[in-house]
Order: sequence, then C-alpha cells, then structure tokens
Amino acid sequence: MDPQDHQADTHDPSNPLRLHGARHSGTPREESRQEMKVKKVLIDMIVKWHQAGYSLDEIAPLVPQVPKDEIKAIIQHIRE
Repeated sequence: MDPQDHQADTHDPSNPLRLHGARHSGTPREESRQEMKVKKVLIDMIVKWHQAGYSLDEIAPLVPQVPKDEIKAIIQHIRE
C-alpha cells in the first residue's frame, strides 16, 4: 500500500465521533412509538415466563433493562 493511502489520525476527543450510517433519533412521536413497541415485547416475554412458572427473581436477570419493581407491577397487573 502506498503511504498516501493512509490518513493521519485527526480525531478530536472534544468532538464526538459520528459514524456513517449511524442511527439518528427521529421525531419524539416516532421515538415514543418505538419505545412502546419494545416495552410491549418485554411485557409479553415477562407474562409468558410468569405463566410458565418463573418467579420474579428468575425473570429479573433475563430482562436487565427492566427494573425489578416494574416486573413486579406487570406480574401483579396480570393477576388482577
């Protein structure tokens, strides 16, 4: 390879790196819709595990992005 093919490292740490094709946030309405979709999937998974006999302490590590209190609330809601 030719030395001219390599570019010098000019990354400025004060300027965040922007990746080509990186996902950028949409409108607040779109983001809200996406969050609801993810939460619905997680709720469905939690409900299925609970119905299969998993305890709260067994479910919590399977969905670390959901707080244990929220999992408990979901389980209590489906019992009603």
